[in-house]
Amino acid sequence: MGDFSAGFRYEAYAPPIAGFDPRLEGQGFPYLWATYATEKYSFTVGNFYEQFGNGLVLRTYQEWTLGYDNSINGVRIIAKPVKGVILKGVYGTQRFFWNKWDKNGRGIVKGMDAELNFNDVFASMTDSWLSLTLGGSAVSKYQVDNDPSLKLPQNVGAFAGRFNVGVGKFNFTSEYAQKINDPSAINNYIYKNGQGFILTGSYSTAGLGLFAMFKRYDNMSYKSD
Repeated sequence: MGDFSAGFRYEAYAPPIAGFDPRLEGQGFPYLWATYATEKYSFTVGNFYEQFGNGLVLRTYQEWTLGYDNSINGVRIIAKPVKGVILKGVYGTQRFFWNKWDKNGRGIVKGMDAELNFNDVFASMTDSWLSLTLGGSAVSKYQVDNDPSLKLPQNVGAFAGRFNVGVGKFNFTSEYAQKINDPSAINNYIYKNGQGFILTGSYSTAGLGLFAMFKRYDNMSYKSD
């Protein structure tokens, strides 16, 4: 239908076998979406999957073999105003089995992401031996504090910066993220900021490829439960 597309997905689960969460059982239409997309802009309402950078501060996906689906139900805007520049914005709530969202229940997710490819933006770097891409993300989750004994932050932000550098046959990618303190049952309700770091390096030539990765995470569980 030209620039417009839409769709839905029907799911039905019998009582799960051992090892799967019993809350998977149910049936319905958990995924409905509509998108209007042109060469420079894309607008989506309904359910969608999205990832910012390496996914340190935002990653929604589906994995059938694990019975996992945390898609966002809301609005997404993607803009490509000029070649080499990608801007994204998302707003919505994440899927939690078959539970309907209510005002004082699951959190609301808001996020922005920007990416700049220097080789596409600057004509002088089009045929350069060096390739460079920079990106940054900011995500916030709002969740009402219903804990009677602890004062929990209702707005928790997370921020990340990343780069991708290619030099000849070598390529290096890295991303660093920081999360504001987010006490939860997962971290035993500690008031401590979280940090995450990823660094990868690779070398590729005819008949040979090498790849190495380093990861470090500290208190980076970030869920809009």
